[in-house]
Amino acid sequence: MFIRSFLFICLAFTFPTATVSAQTITQTQPLSFGTIAIRNYTDAVRLNIRNNGSFTAQNGNAYVIEAPTRGEFLITEAPPNSTYTVTISPSSVTLTGPGGSFELDNFRVRPNTLRTNGAGRDRFRITARLNSLSGTVFGDGTYTGDFDAIINF
Repeated sequence: MFIRSFLFICLAFTFPTATVSAQTITQTQPLSFGTIAIRNYTDAVRLNIRNNGSFTAQNGNAYVIEAPTRGEFLITEAPPNSTYTVTISPSSVTLTGPGGSFELDNFRVRPNTLRTNGAGRDRFRITARLNSLSGTVFGDGTYTGDFDAIINF
């Protein structure tokens, strides 16, 4: 058995801002699917990042070389003691790179209840699932895509 390809998956985030509030969103850890090697291009690859920061590689078709990480974010200067929502758009993203593309879906925002403290601060996490298409040939390199995390107070 040999490794066919090394992939590094990274994502970019944009945070639409409203002029109503001066909140600041800081990414403290990127949502990343790390570096993987695909055993067999005829079988699909699926990686899930879990809320606790762990991950699962379903069907054993990927060697994980550098572990995936959940995205972690800090809100500051937001309305104190306020609930808010985070909506991910679009619901699936195509990651492109030097070979076939991946699909990113199944976004989750945690914790379930988002609320700033008395100082207008809070932390939240974003997890997702990475899927490949079977039969697609992937090149060595970086695969990227982006999505919006829309925050509403």
